[in-house]
Amino acid sequence: MPGEGISLSRPPSARVVIDGMSPVGFRDIVGLVLFAVAVAVAATFLDPSKTNGNIEQRPIAHGIQVIPGGAGAGGTPGPLEPSQPMPVPKEWTVLYIEPVPGGSDQVISRATTSEVDFAFSGSPLPGMPADGWRLIVEATVELPSAGRYFVVMEQQGEARVFVDGSETEYRLSPDGPRRTTVTFSHASGPATIRVEATDRGGAFALRLR
Repeated sequence: MPGEGISLSRPPSARVVIDGMSPVGFRDIVGLVLFAVAVAVAATFLDPSKTNGNIEQRPIAHGIQVIPGGAGAGGTPGPLEPSQPMPVPKEWTVLYIEPVPGGSDQVISRATTSEVDFAFSGSPLPGMPADGWRLIVEATVELPSAGRYFVVMEQQGEARVFVDGSETEYRLSPDGPRRTTVTFSHASGPATIRVEATDRGGAFALRLR
């Protein structure tokens, strides 16, 4: 028998009509089911106990560089290794070079020095031009351990720094002295440091500390 208060007549819209309630259609039921499924899926992904450790959490660092899987027990990320001053060489070799138009550069003089501290307002040597000449300093230092090292360079003009033949730093400052901290990574043992500085007109300076 028909239930009391329920109409079994189905209009073309296939809605179920219950006394005292708004009509409920097939689309309404499907929408409620989809919403319930979405809530269940979201709860699963937001529950940390159900991720099985498959979600990677990356730490946020301020002021330091974090290297994923770096040194430490179990590959614990750590800060970038701090640099230390490069050992002072016992002696630097100095080359004064004059450019030859259409040919290779000519070494005008060769000398040695215990420190790199040069400043010229014109020609560095008698007979050399006032502008466009080059000064090359080179030394080999013994690094006590593997790590990051630095040397402070003050220069006016153009300068390139090489470590074991690989260019590490380039600076162009013809209008005034500029100080740069040159940093490099190296294994323990000997390292050859070479600086090629070129006069670009006006004053010239090259100092290493």
